Amino acid sequence: MSFGQKPELFFVGIGEWITSQICGILVAKPFRDRLGKRGEIMGRNRRIPFGYMMINGEMKADSTEMQAVTKIFLEYISGNSLKNIAKLMETMGIPYYKGEPAIWNASMVKRIIENKIYPGSERYPKIIDSSVYNRANELKKAKANNLCLVPEKFKELRDMIVCAECGKRLFRNADDTWNCKAENCRRLSYNVTDQMIESAVLNMMNSAIANPNLVEAEGELSKYTPNGAVMRQKNEIDRLMDSTAIDFDKIKKAMVRLAEIKYECCLYNDIPQQTGFLKLLFANREQLNELDKELITRAVSKITVSHYATIGLELINGVRLKNNTERNEVNNE
Repeated sequence: MSFGQKPELFFVGIGEWITSQICGILVAKPFRDRLGKRGEIMGRNRRIPFGYMMINGEMKADSTEMQAVTKIFLEYISGNSLKNIAKLMETMGIPYYKGEPAIWNASMVKRIIENKIYPGSERYPKIIDSSVYNRANELKKAKANNLCLVPEKFKELRDMIVCAECGKRLFRNADDTWNCKAENCRRLSYNVTDQMIESAVLNMMNSAIANPNLVEAEGELSKYTPNGAVMRQKNEIDRLMDSTAIDFDKIKKAMVRLAEIKYECCLYNDIPQQTGFLKLLFANREQLNELDKELITRAVSKITVSHYATIGLELINGVRLKNNTERNEVNNE
């Protein structure tokens, strides 16, 4: 027991540790058996909350997980979705369960955001400020209330509607307008309504259907750009070839290495394939009278809304289409 620690907390900690060890033995099963159809871990909770570890019966902050907790709250406040934050945690290689693969889902992120211990308590040390915790949970509550307000035709597209300035997802207000709530951005200068977004998207999609050349994008399928490593390896092969005692094994290995280096200098560009796919999607298609959610989700990567009411589409091949509805900043003065 550490100096100054309450005896009851010490014995509670020891009891939890013993229980966790016994339970771990009783319920242990292969990791793959706990995976759901989509790869998420099913039917299991951490016994010690994420971000903490127990040392001598006392809860301490885990340095790696503590940084992840802070990152999760900041990303959520900035407008990132639970699903995208889960993907970010996987990309960062931080496991939710110690010693296991970094597999996350939206529910894990949600549990962390809702957990009241992170601003600190009698037992758990502080990881984030209470203001950050409160802001994230107020935003979460607003999102939950907002979900029921989104019309059916926008539900599958809402994650695609982003601020053109900061790239974060826009939120729909109760008055049918959309706005940016990202921490380091600002509110839109003009009201952007459901009808404006629907009309602009229909206009741009119909323009692409009528004029397939609008989806054209420049780009070579592949490109080889040699670097200094290629030249150095060539010089090494020349040196081996000029040797009085030629070592054919070394030369063979050097030539294989040269091929590897050259391969690393080759850049593959999938834009031509994506452009061809878009042309097939738009070919011989009738003009749209309403939002075709399937077509939009297959052809469009994001719907952008600027602070001055310019609505645009970014197609999957990087081509950007713009609907000319922009207001002048002068009008806002």
